[in-house]
Amino acid sequence: MEAARTSECAPSDGLTPVLPGVVVAEDVEEVEAPLEAPSWETAVAELYNKAGIEVCGHKSKEQFEILCRTFEAAAGTNLKASFAEIDVDGNGELDDEEMARLHAKMKLALGDDGDEGHEGIAARSLVDAIEVPRKLLELEGQIQELKLLQDLSSTDAALSKKVAELLEAVEKNHEKLAATANHNSAKGGTKVSKLLRAVTSSLMGSTPSKLLQAASSNLKKVIELDRQVSESKACGAEYHRRSKEQADRLFEKGFSLRQLLTFVEQKCHKEHVIGPRTTTYEVVKNIIIPGTASDKCCYADTFEGGPKKPATLMSHWWGNNFLHLVRAVCQHASGKSELFIHMYTDEELEKTFWLCIFGVNQHLAICHRQGCSCGSPKYHVGINSQMNKFALVMENMSNHALAMDLNLTTLKRVWVLSELDEAMNGKRKQETKYCGEVGDDMLEKPEIPSVADAEASFESDKLLIVGGIQKREGGVQKFDKEIHTKVLDEIAALRTFSYVKMGKTKEVAAEVETRKFL
Repeated sequence: MEAARTSECAPSDGLTPVLPGVVVAEDVEEVEAPLEAPSWETAVAELYNKAGIEVCGHKSKEQFEILCRTFEAAAGTNLKASFAEIDVDGNGELDDEEMARLHAKMKLALGDDGDEGHEGIAARSLVDAIEVPRKLLELEGQIQELKLLQDLSSTDAALSKKVAELLEAVEKNHEKLAATANHNSAKGGTKVSKLLRAVTSSLMGSTPSKLLQAASSNLKKVIELDRQVSESKACGAEYHRRSKEQADRLFEKGFSLRQLLTFVEQKCHKEHVIGPRTTTYEVVKNIIIPGTASDKCCYADTFEGGPKKPATLMSHWWGNNFLHLVRAVCQHASGKSELFIHMYTDEELEKTFWLCIFGVNQHLAICHRQGCSCGSPKYHVGINSQMNKFALVMENMSNHALAMDLNLTTLKRVWVLSELDEAMNGKRKQETKYCGEVGDDMLEKPEIPSVADAEASFESDKLLIVGGIQKREGGVQKFDKEIHTKVLDEIAALRTFSYVKMGKTKEVAAEVETRKFL
């Protein structure tokens, strides 16, 4: 995105400076190609996020219909696709290959006829069609803020004039974007693409706050603002208090190693619904959500003996093999990785842990995305959300651990990196214990991305986490340095231990020389 132009800049690209911090987007000419076209994969991810459907995994007929409706509403065009047409094998679910057929129809509906460059046009158009409503809401929020400021500044003629001019500029931006969006569907909407870029460049930032500071000479307004600030702080304190209460309840949904191994014995050794390649995601989808649907509770509530207060929170990746995760918990508890209760002492079996898959009530979070029709309300943000309380839950923990995987994909997940950061820099600093198995290739050449390039099931999660990091001192660069240094040291320790087991004395000596802490 372009930086916002102000009155100190010369007009260009159809933007007219109005006041510091805001410009009015003028009419823009049609162009042959959209600006800065994203990849088609990015556009599809945005569409799935808007539809509330995960990108990965097979899709049901209901999810197919939701996705089609979302696309048609955004694109302003009829997709002309039936489930029966896309479900080639007729098994009632759409696999990745079949979903690719649907994506191809979407591209065609957006003007991608296979010619070189047209995929970028389709991707840009789809992203813009999804982005415009969000940007309109943002502008509407700024209009309301300025109207409130206009009321507060009514006794100050100079300030009132500035606010009126600024309000007029923002309202014009809203009007232009809304009018253009109404006359440009996603198909070929290059005009809305450029205007969207222009309006984004004109967002006000901190301009209202600066104007409020200019009003501080008026005693009446200062008193009124102080009252509002006090009320805001009181609301903030109440929000934090209630969020902390929610996190405290969530913290109590732990389990013991005995309960976990009993679960494995039942589901793996007896019922055979968990196998060596079963992922944690599949356990949530096929066991945890169906097994709690009638009571609409978290799975920890169903364990014999009830949930336990945990000592250790273990971060992990849902795409990892579930039994690898279980072995990581076992390693933390005892140094062993057996899957049978009789291999452990009573003291080891009573050690307690917390995993999001068992502690979070999935029926208040994501069960509908897995085909559950329990009808429970869903909370993704706010006080009632459990998904945004992990940092507060970690404040109650004595220990933190990380379940590794063979390919270190766990360290490419934005939520995992966020939890590592919380352990290192949160209110209750904790030493993270790294557990699980890592492949030889990854031990030799570990790959850890920047948090800015990390992956998330939902783009909104990544935007929230990375946005918070960018606002901190040092931003993403400092965050990456801290995480990479810590993780690479831990992997070096694992690598050295592997060399010791193989009798590679030269390699051990080299590692110890490089990292004195070993």
